[in-house]
Amino acid sequence: MGKFRCISKPFKRFAYLHSKNIAEKGMITTYNKYKKKYIKKFKKESVPIQNLEKFKSELMEKLLVQKRLCHGKTREYWFLRGPRLFVTIFLGIICNIFLNQLLEDNPNLYTSISSGIIWLLISSYMLYQRLPDSILSSMMTTGHEHYTLYKRIYFNTNSDNNIYETPP
Repeated sequence: MGKFRCISKPFKRFAYLHSKNIAEKGMITTYNKYKKKYIKKFKKESVPIQNLEKFKSELMEKLLVQKRLCHGKTREYWFLRGPRLFVTIFLGIICNIFLNQLLEDNPNLYTSISSGIIWLLISSYMLYQRLPDSILSSMMTTGHEHYTLYKRIYFNTNSDNNIYETPP
């Protein structure tokens, strides 16, 4: 085990718990959205609702698969990309300060340091937001694909009048 595991372990626990919470909220939101959309589509077409329970159970299964993937996304976005991003930005800040000192007639060290810190904070925020965006977009993509599949099964979307079809 690593020497600094006592420092990194609480952060990893927080990160995995945070991603799990985001995934659970996204799963509920997506489930409710596409369940309502499914019912609304049948009402719009004036057709009795078919296989609502099957639609909901299969959608939940697919969303649970996506929920399990949030652990890997946390590892990828925060633990693998994060340190590389910070090292790259930190080196960029150091190069910026060095070049300002070397090339300018009247260099201002504090301006260079403060602008570098601002860019570091902005990139940290963007990295932090990338994980929730990724998790929620995968949930919505799964919900949309499932809804579209069922819509194609029950409605002939290629014809002009959307004739009701029985599922295979």
